Amino acid sequence: MHILVVEDDHLLNNTLYYNLNAAGYKVDSALCKQEAENYIEKQRYELIVLDVNLPDGNGFDFCKELPV
Repeated sequence: MHILVVEDDHLLNNTLYYNLNAAGYKVDSALCKQEAENYIEKQRYELIVLDVNLPDGNGFDFCKELPV
């Protein structure tokens, strides 16, 4: 399973990335909406762990914009 973590808090982002990776998942991580959009253009994800309050956008709105 390929997971994208979108979280602007560096410590929480790193912790989620480390633990999911250690559990055997393939993980990419982004610190903002723009970075997440760049990943999504290149890769399809089975799960996105998405923060609601991002520095460059709202997680709820971003979720609605994601391709299905």
